[in-house]
Amino acid sequence: MAVTWGLLALVFGLRWLALSHIDLDRLSDYGLTTALPRAYFAALIVLAGSFYWQLTRARVSTWLLAIHVLSLIVMLHGLTAFLYDEPRFAWTYKHVGVVGYILEHGTVDPGIDAYHNWPGFFALAAAFTAALGLPSPLPFAGYAQLAFNLLYLPALLLLFRSLTPDARTVWHATWLFYATSWVSQDYFAPQALAYFFHLIILAVCLTWLSGVRTRPPPPGGEGGSVRAGALAVYRRVRPDLPGTLAVLLLFAAVACSHQLTPFMTVAAVSALVLARVCRVRTLPLWMLALTVLWNVTMASTYLSGHNQWYAGLGALLANLSKNVPDAQNLSTAHAFVVGVTRVMTLGMWGLAALGAWRMWRAGARFLAPGLLALAPFPLLALQAYGGEMLLRIYFFALPFMAFLVAHALLCPAGPGSPARLPRFTPLPWLVSALLLGAMTVAYFGNESTNHIHRDEVQAARWLYGHAPPGSAILTVSTNNFPVKISGNYNEFTHLSLTDDQGVQLSTLDFDHILSYSTRQKLPALYIVLSEGQRTYVNLYKKLHPGSYDGFQRSVARSPEFRRVYASTHVTIYASTLNPFRR
Repeated sequence: MAVTWGLLALVFGLRWLALSHIDLDRLSDYGLTTALPRAYFAALIVLAGSFYWQLTRARVSTWLLAIHVLSLIVMLHGLTAFLYDEPRFAWTYKHVGVVGYILEHGTVDPGIDAYHNWPGFFALAAAFTAALGLPSPLPFAGYAQLAFNLLYLPALLLLFRSLTPDARTVWHATWLFYATSWVSQDYFAPQALAYFFHLIILAVCLTWLSGVRTRPPPPGGEGGSVRAGALAVYRRVRPDLPGTLAVLLLFAAVACSHQLTPFMTVAAVSALVLARVCRVRTLPLWMLALTVLWNVTMASTYLSGHNQWYAGLGALLANLSKNVPDAQNLSTAHAFVVGVTRVMTLGMWGLAALGAWRMWRAGARFLAPGLLALAPFPLLALQAYGGEMLLRIYFFALPFMAFLVAHALLCPAGPGSPARLPRFTPLPWLVSALLLGAMTVAYFGNESTNHIHRDEVQAARWLYGHAPPGSAILTVSTNNFPVKISGNYNEFTHLSLTDDQGVQLSTLDFDHILSYSTRQKLPALYIVLSEGQRTYVNLYKKLHPGSYDGFQRSVARSPEFRRVYASTHVTIYASTLNPFRR
């Protein structure tokens, strides 16, 4: 106990030292890792060592293991909340804008965008914001990643405890989940909330609606002698109707909040039915019916005008190719980050396969976690999901991969026996340390584009507050500037030169841009240029080298535009030729 407390004190000291020496000016194409001092990485390594020291003690202290996991959550998933002045990710501000629209109008408009067709998360966020008396969710949006990861903790514990009664395996799998959750879909977004409901639904299916449950056998066993330490299997006569209704209610919240998660949940529950773990055989059909019902009614406005949602159906190879970025389109630094991410992901799958094999050799139940880890993969045949389907597959498979990896590193000696090492050995700790090192690269490797400067947020607020309704707002990229931050974002036309988050203009030519403004009879055209956009297009090679700087010089020299806003990171130009403005 004294050793554990001493190691934790060292971790807290190193963390405090690291936070006081982080220099955000050292952000580079390698992300935040170049700005983190050595004390931060030392704190992670010591924390991992302390966790495995406690995990392999003769008596496991649950609350001490909880302290280690909570410390890991704060150090990894809460780091940027304490470092940045504004929330990370440009997408956060689009979600803030949707919430602002609901607060301003009291309703949604399905004709605006996809968010208004799946508004569950935004309506809840609007209610929460109003309850706090805030005009916008922006003050707390930056803490969403920390909050959601803390929210996942009880759901993961319930889920893992439904798979094994051993506390060591439960906390080990939980540790590995947070140590390898690099996908960053836990920010202020519908996916984060839907994922929480997804975990709860699976936990209910594995407990309340399970066809089997394990408990210590009664004296004498069932129908004869039972070997000491074995687990007796009891079948319920019928599933509980309240549990089924609870699952469907939670799933309804998922179906109205996110496009993809319902299909992930249906696939996972179908795997449980296939493994004969969930006795409600018709449950996936009911869930699929709810999804289709929402899509053909409440979300019909969006789906009827966006056929690309179904364009990838059945095109497995095409969808796969869209999910594997071409290294030629990446900068050297970003290619390194992607490479580390791939190695870590493949390493996790390899360890998960080893864990499944060791569980099978030990006579443990591995079918349910194994099928749940594989369940998201068929969705790759559904569509490419903007090149992010493999990321989402990893995210939804991760809890069960972590469970299997926990068995690979700390395997039970036999059926029903606790997962325990007789003494502390360095191998699990070293593997965990390597995973944490890769995690910092994968999780923080894109911070040069994920980080949104306060200067950029202030510029966006000024723009939406001063531009006349009906104006067009042109950015080179919307992926690293807080567009649509305001609740009146629907009053403007958003143009982009390098991505599809607005009306896309495929050329940097002024004549083309101005002719578009004239044809659309826009009252004004604003061009927003920022350091963040330059970083993004260079990192992902969206433009030829030097094109961004050349475009910026052309705008500055053009008599058709005048500078209306200037700060350290952002410059905004407005068109001077507005023949249709009265």
